Amino acid sequence: HGISYALGVIDVSPLDMASAYGVFAARGMRASPTPILKVNDSEGRALEDNSRPRAERVLEEVVADNVTDVLRGVITSGTGGRADIGRPAAGKTGTAQAYRDAWFVGYTPTLSTSVWIGNAEKPTPLQNIRGVRNVAGGTIPAQTWRDFMAPAVKDVPVTDFSEPAPIKPLADALKRKARGDI
Repeated sequence: HGISYALGVIDVSPLDMASAYGVFAARGMRASPTPILKVNDSEGRALEDNSRPRAERVLEEVVADNVTDVLRGVITSGTGGRADIGRPAAGKTGTAQAYRDAWFVGYTPTLSTSVWIGNAEKPTPLQNIRGVRNVAGGTIPAQTWRDFMAPAVKDVPVTDFSEPAPIKPLADALKRKARGDI
């Protein structure tokens, strides 16, 4: 499929999308997605503890920080305005050809979440749903993301993303990546 991967020519699960965008939130570190953080038995002993996942660097901080800086604009002044939760967040809308799929994938410094609307069995145009003529990523998916994320992070202290580094270090990082140094 080549470069058309970026245009969505293959199916990707919402969990994989949230995991991918979580790399930006974690400033270039990737950990396996974990839907359950901790399970205790009736006496309080941990049966499962994923609260400190192992992570590996897959992007330099400068690259992740600059991607986050760009994706914040999707919510503050772009197509994802309906996803605004009143605290630092970044995200991306996505709409498939003929409105057959609609996405919003977004993250705060502490949580990455994706919303997909579509019919995996029979791709069908998402039209005239809940008063929306053509469902695009910035409509129902962005609103659904907001409706989930606002209560999900309500009790989490508000933190900001790291300040993006200047573009020169970004260009240097891309050159090192191209040489295979990272």
